[in-house]
Amino acid sequence: MIASLDAPSAEAIGALLGQTARPAIDAPAFRKRVSRAYARLRLLLGGSDGE
Repeated sequence: MIASLDAPSAEAIGALLGQTARPAIDAPAFRKRVSRAYARLRLLLGGSDGE
């Protein structure tokens, strides 16, 4: 499922899971990227996006 995300989102989730290195961005940008990646995953899995 992660492979179906765009590259920055997949990279963020991979880093969160310890599978890849964390991208060279500051902490707030990383948290925002992870948040957006989770939202995309929820949509792909048929869940609510919180709206």
